Amino acid sequence: MENLPSEIELEILSRLPISSIIRLKCVSKSLRSVAENPRLHALYLAHARRRDPSLLLHYSDAGSQQIRLLAAGFGNKTVRSDDDLDFTKLVPTGSCNGFLCISDAENSSLTPVCLWNPLTGHRIHLPRPINTSFPEPQHVALGFGPDPVTSGPKIVRVVYCNRPTLFGWAWHSQVQVLTVGATWREIGRTSWNLKPVPSEGILVNSALHWLTLPMQGKVRIVSFDLRAEEFGEIGFPAEELDPERCRLTQLVSLSGHLSAVVCCGGGGFELWVMKEYGVKESWCREFAIDGDQLPGALNPNGRGDGGGAATTVRVLCKLESSGAILLQIGGCKLVTYCPETLESKEVEVSGLPGSFSVTLHMESL
Repeated sequence: MENLPSEIELEILSRLPISSIIRLKCVSKSLRSVAENPRLHALYLAHARRRDPSLLLHYSDAGSQQIRLLAAGFGNKTVRSDDDLDFTKLVPTGSCNGFLCISDAENSSLTPVCLWNPLTGHRIHLPRPINTSFPEPQHVALGFGPDPVTSGPKIVRVVYCNRPTLFGWAWHSQVQVLTVGATWREIGRTSWNLKPVPSEGILVNSALHWLTLPMQGKVRIVSFDLRAEEFGEIGFPAEELDPERCRLTQLVSLSGHLSAVVCCGGGGFELWVMKEYGVKESWCREFAIDGDQLPGALNPNGRGDGGGAATTVRVLCKLESSGAILLQIGGCKLVTYCPETLESKEVEVSGLPGSFSVTLHMESL
């Protein structure tokens, strides 16, 4: 390798598994220097964005909380948790550029405590957020993405508290932002009541996106520009939906496009995709799935129809390798759905736990 031009050397290394690059650091000082080259990290991340994401499973096993990684293609990888990360108290609350945002879930204030790369073991401790002085109970919305200016991780935390006023009860909020390496900043309040964790801010076009909690029967899509640090509303053609049977239930990024899951009556749902970011007229109904096309009676909102038992369905991602849509069903199954053939198939994974939560994860150095 020493006779190769450095660009070719880095290109070759960027296609190796992370475990192989980690081992290179132990071979010699020169290889360690190559493995820690920022250009290699950037190349590796660029390749990772073109691959199917890994799935990080968080589940309970014999009373203890476990983390397990399913690599792209659903191959198993054992993830050894840092001994200081007690997942009986901590939960993953987002993923960005190889790092998971790990938050303290012991109380309703949900405090981000560190960023953790589950493959390299690298950890970045985070300063404590600003004390809101809000009384319990609170609810918290979180988002995690790369700062468009520095490319470093940025965390957005919105804390809410319902307080009495002269005219009844009203939600109060405080918006906090952390650029990793600095301290938390309070940047004001927001009038949008964002869906709290476990809903995550969805990263598209250098902005995070959430659904709001229903207000007067309406659910809206709210964005937070990571550069300008401002909230805005993303228009959605709700007038094309039947208000009696259809409602927005989830946001997801599919092939880099902001997408929305619309729950319909009868256990089915529609997937809408915004073809041109920020243009309301570019939303289109990509496909619809009837409840009987997937295993069990499904409802993306987790509410049964006709009094039957409800089984939740969550859209995870589009698998670029096959074009299929990956779904989590009932918190216990992974299913692929092909929009072209209308076929669904359960993903066979050895030793899959009976119940688990899923965080999409892009592997990186």
